[in-house]
This record gives sequence, C-alpha cells and structure tokens, in this order.
Amino acid sequence: SYSVTGVQSVLFRSPFSGRSADVLGISFGHTVFSKESKGFSENFETVFELNYNFQMNNNIQLKPCVQHILNPGGNGLSDATVGLIRFQLEF
Repeated sequence: SYSVTGVQSVLFRSPFSGRSADVLGISFGHTVFSKESKGFSENFETVFELNYNFQMNNNIQLKPCVQHILNPGGNGLSDATVGLIRFQLEF
C-alpha cells in the first residue's frame, strides 16, 4: 500500500504597507491513497489553507489559519472547515 501527496504553497511577503515582516500564505494539499491501503473508504483527502503570519516583534509571531478539508482522513466523512491560531515565541 502507498499514498502520494502533493503540496503547493504561495507566500506573499510584506502584503500590506507598514507590515514588512508579515507573510500571507495560500496552500493546497492533495493525498491519494492506494486501493491496497487499509482503513480508507475513499482514495483521497484534499486540504485548502489560508494563513497570515503577524510578526508582532522580533520574538513573537501570531498566525491565524483557516483550512477547508475535503474527505477528511479518506474515510468518507463530511467536509470540514477548521480555524486555528498558532503562537510562536522565540528566545
């Protein structure tokens, strides 16, 4: 059994005036599972993502993200939209 995954991302650095360290990201990921793979009722999962990295200062980043997932887990589940916030602190 096997799976094949492809991911593509586009990053826009400094997308707004006065926010030179920020990054806007758009991503797409698609996984195809082989017919021999166990535990999958469907043969694919697809994810679309939109995120924004706020560089608060030299040490703190805040990154809200929205993902829309088609066929989560390859198990025939209903599509899902997920929101999350990542917080990064560097020393």
